[in-house]
Amino acid sequence: MVELDFISPTQGYVAVNYYCLKSTNGGYQWTTISSEQFGGAYTYTAMAVADSNHIYLGKNSGGRLRYTKNGSNWNEIQVGGNQGIRSIYFRDTLNGYLLLSGNSGSVDSVRFMKTSDGGDSWGGLITLPEKGYDARVVFTSSQKGIIYYQNKLFYTTDGGASWTAAVGITDGIYKVSMLNDSLGVLGGNSGYIAYTTNGAAQWTTIPYNSTQHVWDVKLMSPSEVYAITMGGNTSYLRHSSDSGKSWVELANGSNTIRRMEFYGTADAWFFGLNNNIYKAPLASSVVYTADFNGQLYPNPFLSSFFLETDEAVQQLQLLDGQGKQVLYRNQLAAGRHELNTDHLPKGIYFVRIQTKSSWSLQKMVKY
Repeated sequence: MVELDFISPTQGYVAVNYYCLKSTNGGYQWTTISSEQFGGAYTYTAMAVADSNHIYLGKNSGGRLRYTKNGSNWNEIQVGGNQGIRSIYFRDTLNGYLLLSGNSGSVDSVRFMKTSDGGDSWGGLITLPEKGYDARVVFTSSQKGIIYYQNKLFYTTDGGASWTAAVGITDGIYKVSMLNDSLGVLGGNSGYIAYTTNGAAQWTTIPYNSTQHVWDVKLMSPSEVYAITMGGNTSYLRHSSDSGKSWVELANGSNTIRRMEFYGTADAWFFGLNNNIYKAPLASSVVYTADFNGQLYPNPFLSSFFLETDEAVQQLQLLDGQGKQVLYRNQLAAGRHELNTDHLPKGIYFVRIQTKSSWSLQKMVKY
């Protein structure tokens, strides 16, 4: 597994293979803060960052947990037998949860443990009723949490003392994103997307009309969702403004992307093949941009908006929330252009602009 976590727009952490690394400049440079000296004997398979001082790393076997409470001095304890720690989640610097399980080559019991002293001691051992591998745990409050692996999802309402199987899971799960105690979305195998409104107890499948695997999802609001999908050797960043019912493609590339991480709504980072990290700015309504030298305003707009550009625009497309083209212009000279939108209803739109040297996709709102 690869773990990626940014705790501010500039400070982030990644755990991959034998290393945990830290960035303090938005992901552009990375410094190793922990490494495994025994090579293939241990690798990092889980990470949790409660804050810049409290960092937790789970290893692939022996129930070994490595952690620091001051950001530099590391402690190590054994919390289980020969299983690996596959997932760690901390709500704050004291209260945390972890899962012990097998990997894809070794299906094993999935076991849950928790701590209330910052990781020095672990208890509350629960063995889930079905075996699996690479299990993951997330808590939304002190009492409510979920565990998921393969096509299984369990939820708790008593702090992990008991776990109940969710209703409505129909395919393999790759990622679950909970917005709060009630609302969540999941992505999975062959275009599997589902939504919950009752704290993960019941899930409703959302038709996606695609066979692309949904490797990662992020629920930003009750209606706004980002997703990473994979088709062939191409990864796609997609956005939905209606809780996953319809999607707009924001960007794509030939790199295999498995993880994305957001800090608020300002920035997004993506972890790809060969340990490459990519960043996309989402601030000021910009969803994706590649060196576009121009601006769109006002935002929100009423009956029209303006494009100002220092270079000629080959084509401009205005897409509605379902990705349908509702306005098109091409061969626009450098300068200022007004685009009339009197005929369009209120709502969220995306403006895709392509020039000879760049392209951008920006979110705009008509009120």
